[in-house]
Amino acid sequence: LLVELGGQKIDPLISQLVPVPGCRDLAVRELAPRWDSELLASSTRRETDTGLQQFMLQQLLKRKDVRSVGAYLDLVADLKTRQPALQTLRQADAKPTAALLGYLQRGNRTRSLAAVLALAELNDPQVVQHLGRLVLANVDRQAALMALMARTDPQSVSFLRRLARTPAFTGDLLSARSQLATVVMVNTTAM
Repeated sequence: LLVELGGQKIDPLISQLVPVPGCRDLAVRELAPRWDSELLASSTRRETDTGLQQFMLQQLLKRKDVRSVGAYLDLVADLKTRQPALQTLRQADAKPTAALLGYLQRGNRTRSLAAVLALAELNDPQVVQHLGRLVLANVDRQAALMALMARTDPQSVSFLRRLARTPAFTGDLLSARSQLATVVMVNTTAM
């Protein structure tokens, strides 16, 4: 009723309802779409209600802009929020595929590794084609190979098998496998 009567001018009043137990869920769901990406990500990190956490993750993914996807990747990089973040990506209707692919090439190692993990979750053959082009053009080859190795679809497996038969790619494949194993081992140990 407050939202219907007051629109966005009523945000400060709705914000006061966030700590109120019976109003918290609805208040957060009303406010979260208007929060900036950084506030949304930090609120997601602190949220203990899995439903609200998933809702906030969905809000980040819906935006598909560079800042929001970057904030989302920070949540993938954080072991405490990784599983909910990847689960939300799997279930999302509209996935920020282009932005995730872009983060392989942005130079931020943490976000690049998080993008590798996120791209492994996307069931999209065009992702494999794009990653394959990056590998063949030697553009962020290690990150693209790691993303392909983290995937389980037949197209990725087939592409990697073809590369394995080419001696020129042997060193890159071994290096990418080693890096990916280190990431997985560190994550498993920490969890």
